[in-house]
Amino acid sequence: MKNFFINISAMLFAAAVLILPFVGCSTTGSPSAAMNETIKTVDAGSTWVVAETTRLNRLTLADGASIKAPKGHSVTLTVDGVETGIKAGTYKGDVVLTVTDANIVKFNNTLIHHFREALYLDKSGVAASKSVLPAAGNYTLENGILSGAKITSVGENFNGIYVTEGHYTVKNTTVDFTGNGGNDFAGYGAAVMSTGIGTTLVLDGVSVKTKGAVRTACIADHGSNLIVKNSTIEARNGILPAGYVSNVSPGEMMDVPWMLGLSGNCRATNLLGDNTTATYINASVAAEGWGVLSIDNSQKTKLTAINSKVTVTGVSGYGTYAIGDSTNAFYGCVINVADYAAVIRGGLVIFGASAPETLAKLNTDLKLGLTADELAGLKKTRTTVNSKRFGVMWHGQGKVKVQDDTVMNTEKAVFLDKGQTVDINVDGSKGAQLNSQSGVILQIMDDDDPGPVTINGLMANKGVYKEPTEAPVKAEGFDTTAANSTDVTATFANIKLAGDFYNAITGGAKTGADAGPFAGGAGGPAGGAA
Repeated sequence: MKNFFINISAMLFAAAVLILPFVGCSTTGSPSAAMNETIKTVDAGSTWVVAETTRLNRLTLADGASIKAPKGHSVTLTVDGVETGIKAGTYKGDVVLTVTDANIVKFNNTLIHHFREALYLDKSGVAASKSVLPAAGNYTLENGILSGAKITSVGENFNGIYVTEGHYTVKNTTVDFTGNGGNDFAGYGAAVMSTGIGTTLVLDGVSVKTKGAVRTACIADHGSNLIVKNSTIEARNGILPAGYVSNVSPGEMMDVPWMLGLSGNCRATNLLGDNTTATYINASVAAEGWGVLSIDNSQKTKLTAINSKVTVTGVSGYGTYAIGDSTNAFYGCVINVADYAAVIRGGLVIFGASAPETLAKLNTDLKLGLTADELAGLKKTRTTVNSKRFGVMWHGQGKVKVQDDTVMNTEKAVFLDKGQTVDINVDGSKGAQLNSQSGVILQIMDDDDPGPVTINGLMANKGVYKEPTEAPVKAEGFDTTAANSTDVTATFANIKLAGDFYNAITGGAKTGADAGPFAGGAGGPAGGAA
């Protein structure tokens, strides 16, 4: 009996010795991994070039050590499936260094980004060579439907789902990112991103949360069509890098220009590129600061929300930003904001009801692909705006339409025009209401945005507003009884109004935002956006 146990013990020991070299082999859904070592230490001053995807039990990086990928590739560290920034320290558990083909996105000649993403989808499906699969969770992809992905990041500049070609629907998926992004004009570090003409990405029953400066939750770019329905999207502020200078230089800007009376450093959504479309349907989308639904650096964009909640959860922020010739429309939405329901620097903003005939037309025009049952399930609802400050603010030209039974509740002026040529159209025939606690419907004033100051090529938010010192002078030959191309035009029809209208334009010199070296001001096409 004693010999029997000795023999069994010897056999078990031998089996363990044979198994040991294979500890940590690749799991389902992950690329093959070189497993000739399970523990790795990179000494101070050393660089480890990871030739292929490698799985370890423990990784130690000394101060001054570095890890790099071969030329034309990127390397990403995940620990127990969580994307983690590569820096000094010891990592234990399921430690994987994934080597992927480079995904290089050139924003301009000086900002060239090496994107890394958990899931890279093109017309052929998930491109494994460009995807950090250990960070994607146990997903499935069948007939264009991606389901079950769970993507978590605590590093920086890592993207979650990146779709560049084809038509895909994402369901039953969570994305949770903590850490700063790199450039929300390019989508560098966004949780979800669609890009390219002909690309359609549908998020249905998805949860996306980010916390970090310019760690945008959703990006749509280059003519793509992003549709978000039955989903929750939330962006929270992060900590700006040490030494960061607040600015409005495209690609460098990491916080909202304070000149707009705003604070915050992360937008929930940003539309980029020409002919890009994004639509939120029966969704909840929120930002702690800056803005919820934004458009930037683009033309002919369409941003629409239907029966959705648009919320600023912090102390400062706007609901939507219109720029260029964009159309930002809200049908049947509840908009709760700290500062402005909308900021306009070009384009058109619409507030209306989600009437069946309106939704049927949007379904066709925006290529939403809603079924008859989905359309029928969208109850006709009015839009309600609740703002702790203003309703709509202009710091550039643009239009607004308030129609159907929309209700706008503001603590200050419903409409605030900062020295711009604007068009306001309010139709109260179906019950629209404008309610201002301060008793001001329309306030027109000089633009108080001093504009940026160029410092070492950076358009820094260092401008200082200066009150005009000269008395206003009446313009010779100006006919106040005739329509002029520079007028503020406001039409209020079939509505009872309780409140005042103020015109505080002095006709003095333009501010830096209007006439300075940066033609777009804090948010214009020539100089960034807000």
